[in-house]
Amino acid sequence: MLQQQLFQNGTITINYADSHTPGVPLVLLHGGSGRWQHLESIIPKLAECWHVYALDLRGHGQSSHTPGNYRIQDYAGDIAAFVENVVGQPALVFGHSLGGYVGIMLAAQRPDLLRVLIVGDSPLSREHLRSILENGSDQNTVWRDLAASDLSTATMIEKLQGVHVPSRDGNLVRMVDLYGADNPWFPYMAETLAQHDPDMLTSVMERFDDTFAMYDTDSLLPQIACPVMILQADPDHGGMLTDAEVAHALPLITHPHHIRLSNIGHPLFYPDPQPALDAMIAYLNSQTW
Repeated sequence: MLQQQLFQNGTITINYADSHTPGVPLVLLHGGSGRWQHLESIIPKLAECWHVYALDLRGHGQSSHTPGNYRIQDYAGDIAAFVENVVGQPALVFGHSLGGYVGIMLAAQRPDLLRVLIVGDSPLSREHLRSILENGSDQNTVWRDLAASDLSTATMIEKLQGVHVPSRDGNLVRMVDLYGADNPWFPYMAETLAQHDPDMLTSVMERFDDTFAMYDTDSLLPQIACPVMILQADPDHGGMLTDAEVAHALPLITHPHHIRLSNIGHPLFYPDPQPALDAMIAYLNSQTW
């Protein structure tokens, strides 16, 4: 049974869920503007084999807000302290999107803390990441405004449903028309934004060069000693990691493995968690420690 707990790292509080199950520790890191519950659908199966810890990154969920301090190295420092003080031994680490950037930096800077790293559809080029954020600036601005508001959950849901996003044919449509009014993502995201620090979104939109200054995968990837799995979503279905980035990155990794999922978008575990989950479990079971 998952139990939420708090880890105090100096002035920073990190909220996390702990499966309290036997096995090698597995640390899960969600993506930007998410929280640990984004990964809730895969935890029960993972907890059958591993001791799972799912964290809220700083500025997300119930972890501390730290305005002005949302650089990738800030997150990586939090996770290093968590593994040292809570986990107490080298861990398996899975990071989705933003969590993948954090995992890469952690694995490069603290190889003593990781046994295996799985990177879930995280862009591996800083310039490609910049273009993704620029293209998504309208959505991120809406999210930031909602995070900064004191609107009710119902009003937040209404505003999220009215956001225009590109459909598969390239036309802009309202999210409610694309996904349906009863889609559980809307109340989930409303609650997520109610807990979110809007400055985290400001950091990626307006302080990109500072936030991602140290996210140089050409330098970081060769420093990683542990096995690394690149779990790529389908670029034709909204995946953010390109084939060209993967081809460039794999030779830089000492122990690489790559899986490209078909018909699976960037969220990886929505609407069907099974393909990505099966790939993770098969890879982790193939490793020895």
